[in-house]
Parts: sequence; C-alpha cells; structure tokens
Amino acid sequence: MKILVDTSFLLLMAELGRDLISMAERQLNDKLEPYIIEDILKELENLCKKHSKKAFHARTALEIANRMSKLEAFGKGSVDRKLIETAKEYSMPIATNDFKLIREAKKEHVKILFMHRDLRITLEE
Repeated sequence: MKILVDTSFLLLMAELGRDLISMAERQLNDKLEPYIIEDILKELENLCKKHSKKAFHARTALEIANRMSKLEAFGKGSVDRKLIETAKEYSMPIATNDFKLIREAKKEHVKILFMHRDLRITLEE
C-alpha cells in the first residue's frame, strides 16, 4: 500500500528512533511504500535551522525523508491542504500524528495511518 508521510510522522520516527513504517507493515500485515511531497522536505529544512531539540530530530527526519519517493503535490495553500488533496488524487492514506490534519482529512474521507502512545498503529477512515 502506498502512503503519504507527513512531517509529524517523520519527526516521531526520529524522536523514537524507530522505523515506524516497518512497525506498521508488521501490524497491518501489508507492505508499505512511503511517499512525501516537496513541501515536507521544506518544512523539515526550516526546522533544522532552529537551535532546539526539535532541530536535532528534524535533521534525522530529513535524512529519512530523503530516502522516500517524491510525489507531485496537488492543491494550493497550506502543506496540510496539499497533503489532503494529494492523498485524494492518488487514493493514499496519510501517515500523520498531527491532530489538526487528522481532523481535516477525516472530514474529506481520507484514510489516516496513526501511531498511538502504546506504539500501536492503526489505519483509520
């Protein structure tokens, strides 16, 4: 299954030091193909410029993101809007832990791959 990965999911991978894609594959019993849009790389690059713990994780997340396949983004406006439009265009779920994005995506019937606090991963509609 192809999935579109959000900045929050990449940062969580970096913070936890865990390959959440592989964990999701095991839990969902499905091979996942992670994709990103260029805007995600830009968000991570901007976070890397700051002097904080988040910047440290952003550098690791950027390394992970650079190994993923890139998709042309659809839509205009915010990164969240582009993620939703791109996910709809390609019929892909979005891997995110951003509650605002989750709420907006669900309104538009976009599936969400979500990591729970207990490291359980679910695919939600």
